[in-house]
Amino acid sequence: MPKERSINQNNISDALPNFRNLGVVLRIVLIVNGLAIFVAMTQAASIQDLGQRLLFGSAYLQPVLISCLLILYILKDILRRLDYRQGWGAVLY
Repeated sequence: MPKERSINQNNISDALPNFRNLGVVLRIVLIVNGLAIFVAMTQAASIQDLGQRLLFGSAYLQPVLISCLLILYILKDILRRLDYRQGWGAVLY
């Protein structure tokens, strides 16, 4: 008789995230923007300076972030065929 598993015992997946999933993309966008806000807050000298740093930082960050997410969306099928470590290497490169 096979051993029954609890629903709380999830295996660690050896698969890359699905970059075509809206939830995955939303988490990436929120994490990157949260880091950008943190960096702007640590570098700002005043509230006005914080707003300006957020504005200029966002003007540079958002096009790069959207471009990277679009590339990951397009390359999802190719990344799926790679080994797990090779896939992460390709994503981080």
